[in-house]
Formats: sequence, C-alpha cells, structure tokens
Amino acid sequence: GEAFCFNKIVPGYFSRINADGVWSDGSICGNDTASERNMVHKYLVDSVCYWADEYHIDGFRFDLVGLIDVKTINAITTEVHKKHPNVIFYGEGWDMPTELTKECELAIQPNSPKMPEFSFFNDTIRDLLRGNIQKDTDPGYVAGADTAKEVLNACFMGMPAWAANPYQCINYVSCHDNNTLFDRLALAAPDTPAEILIRMNNLAAAIYMILMISHFESSMYLYSVMRAFQTIIGVSIAWFINVKLLPYPPRPGTLSYWLMEKISGKKPVSNTDK
Repeated sequence: GEAFCFNKIVPGYFSRINADGVWSDGSICGNDTASERNMVHKYLVDSVCYWADEYHIDGFRFDLVGLIDVKTINAITTEVHKKHPNVIFYGEGWDMPTELTKECELAIQPNSPKMPEFSFFNDTIRDLLRGNIQKDTDPGYVAGADTAKEVLNACFMGMPAWAANPYQCINYVSCHDNNTLFDRLALAAPDTPAEILIRMNNLAAAIYMILMISHFESSMYLYSVMRAFQTIIGVSIAWFINVKLLPYPPRPGTLSYWLMEKISGKKPVSNTDK
C-alpha cells in the first residue's frame, strides 16, 4: 500500500488500485504489483536480467505469477534466454481476483500457450492425489477417493486440461503451503492406522516419481515430496526404499541391506540368514 517504498516514490503507481481508490489485494498479501504499467514492467525485466547476469541464478520461481501480465513474463524469459538459454522459469499460475489498471492478459495456467518458455505448478494432480486443498478433510486418490481417472491419466501424460505442452507442467503433491502430505492424510482419514497412512504417503510419492521420470521439469520438486514425510521421515523413507525400490527381504551387498543396517544399527534379517 502507501507504505511501500516504490509507492512513496510515485504514489499509486507500482501497486494496483481499484476505481474506489482501494489497494487491490488479489494476492491476499496487502497489494498487487501493477506489472502492466510500463515502468513496473521494465523494473521487473531489468531486475531478473541483472540477477541472472550478476548472480548467475539459473532458475526463477514466481510466487502467484497469475497476478503478473503475460507480456511481462514473456519479456523476462526472452531477455534472460538471450544470454542464459538454460535458465528455467516457473510459478503459481492461479487465477486470482485483481484490479488491473489497463486491459491485459495474466500469466494464469489457461494462458500457458502464450508463454512457451514458462512452466506452471500442476495443482490438478496435487488435488487429485491428496484432496481439495481448500478442504482439509477432503480425501484424494491415495486415501481411497473415487478420482476422475481420465484426469489422472492426462496428468500422467503431462497434459492436464490447461497445459499447452508437457514441459510446462510441474507435477507435485506437497509443497510449502498448507499441511504436509502425511498430516493431510491423517486429517482426511483420522481413524486410519499409522502404517496405512505411511503406505498412502508412499503411494503418492511413487506416483509422483513416475511422473517425474516422464516429465523432467518435475525433478526440481523431488524433495518437496520427501518433505511430506517430515513427521516420520526415517521410518517412511526406509520403508519405501527397502520394500518398494529394492529387494525385500534385503540381501547382503545391496543398498537396502546397507541402509537398514545404518538405520537400525544392526544387521537386518535376509533370505540368506534363513
């Protein structure tokens, strides 16, 4: 609002204001940046170019990019890629209410065809697997919900309804927002034993990892899935690796055997011990 340093330099220019003189707050953070204004547009483009040139930053995540206009996003990716063609750009393409100062198109998911060098988080697969993010007790596919299989299949192909190309689709299940995946599962299925919740969690991770193999862009969020295990990190990861990824019971000389020995402090039982 008014206290923002840029709005002190040029009052009411850097942030959006509605017809009644009220600061636009589609971001739910107090104000929305008026990227459609010429000098704000230039400031954003110049800033990202500077960070790429001087600090060698090779990836940019735009929080609530749906509040920034398409023209500005394309100018940023185009200018940066002239010198740094391997820099990646991605963000949250949610469609949020904002008071534009002039007519323009915003960088939301459905406009992905107009931003070919920008990728978006896929909340479609997120909500299918864990449940509607706006409803804490709403179960998703891994908790037994009757999920629309054709939509899930489209996400496996990297082509949810809004995506123009698979490389623009960043699949994920858990991120920094809201509950961790395990806690969310516990809310959606409160009477479920812990060992079953762990399996649900691992199922979500397994699905995500398959998607990651299919769509390389999702690899940047591998550790976001691992964050879902923070309540029971040791047991969950050990179970997933030992049971699902490597031989079980573990055989001496395998990674699963070594991991279990390190985690438990003793040699695990294997087929060769029977």
